[in-house]
Amino acid sequence: MRTSSSEMTVQVVEKPFTGLHIVANLQSKNTELLMNPQPLQQRLSDLLKSYGLTSVGEVYHTFPRAGYTAIVGLTESHLSIHTWPEHGYITFDVFISNHSKDNAPITESLYRDIVRYFEATVVEEQFIHR
Repeated sequence: MRTSSSEMTVQVVEKPFTGLHIVANLQSKNTELLMNPQPLQQRLSDLLKSYGLTSVGEVYHTFPRAGYTAIVGLTESHLSIHTWPEHGYITFDVFISNHSKDNAPITESLYRDIVRYFEATVVEEQFIHR
């Protein structure tokens, strides 16, 4: 027997982890950094090590005469970057969670490091506490 939505109850469950998800749109005039993923790949590797984060896989895809997509899977979740050099535009997404500690400060620092790396201006950003 089905119940109508007015008869449904919602049970609030304590979250088993904490995490911060940052989604941002950035603007940069540094066309070289927006077209060539190799320096970013090295920079991300260094940053992940410095923050004690663990990559479980990564994909870097370069588009002909255009930008690239960088995706890094983390044991703590993920990071993705998409560039459009013809528009000086970058989209950025990082989510770092952990069941034993709050990684929000690391997430924010990693985000700020990427903004500095691209010499970017923040167009739009969202901080989602999950």
